[in-house]
Amino acid sequence: MPTEMNKVIARRHLEETWRHGDMMTADEVIAENISYHDPMSENISNIDSLKNYIHAVRTAFPDLKFTVEDIFAAGNKVALRWTFYGTHQGRIRGANPTGKAVSFTGMSIYHILDGKIKEAWIAWDSYGYMQQLGVAPMRTRAAEV
Repeated sequence: MPTEMNKVIARRHLEETWRHGDMMTADEVIAENISYHDPMSENISNIDSLKNYIHAVRTAFPDLKFTVEDIFAAGNKVALRWTFYGTHQGRIRGANPTGKAVSFTGMSIYHILDGKIKEAWIAWDSYGYMQQLGVAPMRTRAAEV
């Protein structure tokens, strides 16, 4: 599959599945036996467990938005650098709703086979996210120590 089409698949996953909660798009762009590596998620090894994870995040942040900052593709891999924005309005990972707006950056690398995301590696500023929710202490700058 051409790299430009792989970019479209990756972008649709973020914008349609995550941002809009469109699970029909999820069925179109995610492989049934996806392997999804996210440092803050449970073991996600199929499309249903990923859909449940997306639903949980969207319930906690119903206004969530991703902005794709950069997108690169080579062969069957696509890399995205993105920014997440949302308001914490539902319980997630043991944290009760705070009403706080959060934003953080992250990167995703997708391995796409036969037009579907087969594997995903996600890295994001989970500590900064937890700080914004007030469940982790604020970092101090080296000059302040």
